[in-house]
Amino acid sequence: MIFAAGLFPIVEIELSTSLPDHIRELQELELRDAILSALEQASGELRVFLKLTIPVMAGTYTPLMGDPKVYRVLALSGGFSRHRACQLLAQNPGLIASFSRALLEDLHVQMSQADFDRILDHSIAEVIQATTDGMSSYEFGAKCSLG
Repeated sequence: MIFAAGLFPIVEIELSTSLPDHIRELQELELRDAILSALEQASGELRVFLKLTIPVMAGTYTPLMGDPKVYRVLALSGGFSRHRACQLLAQNPGLIASFSRALLEDLHVQMSQADFDRILDHSIAEVIQATTDGMSSYEFGAKCSLG
């Protein structure tokens, strides 16, 4: 119905970030395979956005990005810290950051406007660096520096 109305459906699925990585990897593979199966059975005209918790295993969602029924795959930070989410994002070229919790993690209502702006700028720069530079230049273990 959403697609028929000229809109793009957004399918949002979060996996728990509190599970050990080896369990998450299995869940991510099962999720990917289930989505691919559903896309195969869906109408040929369907196009969707997928918002999925960023995978801990690099490349897990690459097949989804290549599916003609998928407009874009967005990565939810899913409870990971911004730094960890950026590390994972850098390992998964093609994913688009859709971070809210991670982007706002260091912001507090009692901050001055200047501190709020500075920290938000830093957060945005870190996400942009992970998105555009990818794994080759994102320094794991060190947050990006704004000079």
